[in-house]
Parts: sequence; C-alpha cells; structure tokens
Amino acid sequence: MGHISGDDIQPGLLVAAGVVDGQGRVLIPEGAVLTEAHVRALKMRGIRSICVQDEEEEANTQPEDLVSPELLRKIQLHAEKMLRFNRDHFTHPFVRSAALVFVRRRCQTGQRAFQEEVTITQSDFASASESDAEDTSPPLPIEKVIDQVQSIASLPSVYNELVSKINHPNSSAADVAEVISSDPGLTVRLLRIVNSAFYSFPSKIETVSRAITIIGMRELTEMALATSVIQMFQGPLEGIVDMERFWRHSITCGAINRQMASNRREINCERFFVVGLLHDIGRLVMLSQAPEHVRRAYDLAKSRNIPLLLAETQAWGYSHADLGRMLLETWKLPPSQSEAVGNHHRPQDANRFTVEAQSLHVADFIANILAMGLAGVDHFPVVRPEAWDQLELTPDLVGIMADEARKQVDELISVFM
Repeated sequence: MGHISGDDIQPGLLVAAGVVDGQGRVLIPEGAVLTEAHVRALKMRGIRSICVQDEEEEANTQPEDLVSPELLRKIQLHAEKMLRFNRDHFTHPFVRSAALVFVRRRCQTGQRAFQEEVTITQSDFASASESDAEDTSPPLPIEKVIDQVQSIASLPSVYNELVSKINHPNSSAADVAEVISSDPGLTVRLLRIVNSAFYSFPSKIETVSRAITIIGMRELTEMALATSVIQMFQGPLEGIVDMERFWRHSITCGAINRQMASNRREINCERFFVVGLLHDIGRLVMLSQAPEHVRRAYDLAKSRNIPLLLAETQAWGYSHADLGRMLLETWKLPPSQSEAVGNHHRPQDANRFTVEAQSLHVADFIANILAMGLAGVDHFPVVRPEAWDQLELTPDLVGIMADEARKQVDELISVFM
C-alpha cells in the first residue's frame, strides 16, 4: 500500500486504510473503491492524502482475502446464477476470466454494496400503472416505431455539417474546428473529453484546433456524435428510465470496445467507442414509444427464466438490436456501425463487418459483468466465446480493461451528462 495526494486521488482506486475525519468518523471504509462522490467529499473536507492499494499489491490480492468465507461463497453462487445461460462455456478461458472479474469486483465493493447489487429490481424503469400491466395490445411495427421516434431522435445539424466537411477533399482541420466552435456546448464537452482520463494526455489541450491536430478530424467527429446522441435523449425519457445508469453501461461498453480495438491496432479506435455507446439505443427507442412493452419483456424474462433478448423478441416481435440497426441506418451512419449494433447479440450473423460485431458483442458482455449501469434482470446475456477467439486477444486483458474502464467512466459520465 502507499499514500497518494492531490490530483492523484482518482475514482477507481482501492482504499487500503479507512479514511476518517477530524472527529474520528469514518468517511470511506477500508476496501472501498473510490467514486467521483468520494473524491469530491475528500476535497470538501480538506483531506489531501489517503492510503490506497498499489497496482502490484492489488493484482496479487486474491478475492478471498477481501471478504469473509461466507460472503465469498454468496458472491460465487451469485456469479453462477448471473451466468446461468452461459453454463456451456464455463471452461472457456475468456468466460473464466470474466467470471473472476465479476467475483473480484463484488469482493472489492464489500458486504453492503454487494447486498444492494444482488437485490435485482426494475427500479431503473418507472413503475408501470395497473392499466399498463394489463395492456395486451400488440406493439407497433418496427417501421412505425422508427417513423414516430424521428421527432426526438434526429442528429443535430452540426454533426451533419461535420461529416460533410471531413468528407470534402478540400476541407482542412481549420474548417472542422470552425464548425465545432459554432456550438459552444459541444466545444466545451469535447475539450473536457480530450482532457480526461479517456485520453490521458500529459498536458492540457485548450483549443479545438489543437485537439484535431492530436486526435484527428474523423476521431473528434466520432466523439461529437457520441455527445450529441446522449444530449438528444435526455429530456424525452426523463421519468421513464434512469438515464445515468443507462448511459453508464453504454459508456462502459464503449470504453472497453475502444481498448480492444487499440490492442488490435485498429485505425480510428473512437468509432469502436461510439458503436459501444450506441449498442443499446434501440432500447431507448422502445422506452420512448411503449415503455409498458419493455416492462412486459423484463417480466417475461424473469417469469419464464429465459434471456431478456428472447423475451424481448416474444413481446415485440423484434429486438432492441433490430431497432438500433434501423435507427442508425436512418441516420445514415456507416454500415460498420449499424451492422455491429444490429448483431451485437448474434455476431455470427454479421455479413460484412464481422470484427466490429464480434468486438461489440464481447465488450457488451464485459460491461454487463462489471455491472456499471443499468441492470433490471437477474442474468448476463448469452456470450459466444468464439467471438473472443476471433479477436485474438489474451484472457488476462479482461481484468486490465475492466480496471481501465472504471477509471474512465465516472469522468466521462460527468462530461456527457
């Protein structure tokens, strides 16, 4: 363990010794994982130094060292329950690594946080009224849902202008910077992103022009798309779904997808972040049009003990992945993104962009394992280990990527929302 101070105190670190205030009250218990709220509280109370577990020590600490044997067994049983639709894959190295990450994270959160997490509820969604619960009317055809959602889900003109600029052979970085700078809100959000742990540049980037020079025109345009989509859905779905929890899962998926792309040395890794961010956007469309049918799918999954994707298809006639794909096609986003979103639960069905679909499928599974965001059901989605195999990554990367995502997501949430 070691002491850190000042700006080194960041979310995601494991507290090695309890933090107390001047009156001896425990502010942060030993074994807790620092959150953004913890960091703010420390600053408000003038606490400048804390004791944390260093990375080498944390890596060598086994889950059973963090909790009692009784709690460890509860966590292990819970892991088996959450992974029950993946029993055929328990021996696969990727699934084993993911399960270990799940157990380790629950051990780190401790007794209270674990009890909160295993009490699976549907509190992420507003309660359905009695009339909603009794409603047996069929949901809308998929084409009609897309038509109706256009009023709240149209990409802003600034994004379309950006795409036009970067696709024009005579456009320069200055032209792209001028378009971004015309939207003050977008400018502020993009500069906060490029100065966050997401990029971890050694010095502060103060202008859009500088950001374009370092990151690239296409890459920054991808991030403009990400922040624009999140802003788009904030108002219309207020009171229907916990938007912070929804986007926390989506941002986690995007961050992990980007890390895998970086490990594979892909070009423009930001596009992998964006497709991770958008992978569940079809569910937002469903919630905006018929939240009672979303509730029905969740109830069906629990009562019949079937995966949510199957229950969703039975309740709607199509899945959120199908809706997401159609929405992205309507927005005229690249086929690589729409095909990946449409097949993120069935990557084997992707025809042209198989790597993008496989990567997104794996990233979504890891994001679910981390439980950073929207839950609502008592199981993880079905994973296809062959998708991991095709990516040619090593299982030890699962834990590394999970730890890195934890460092990035809280800060990205504060920027995007």
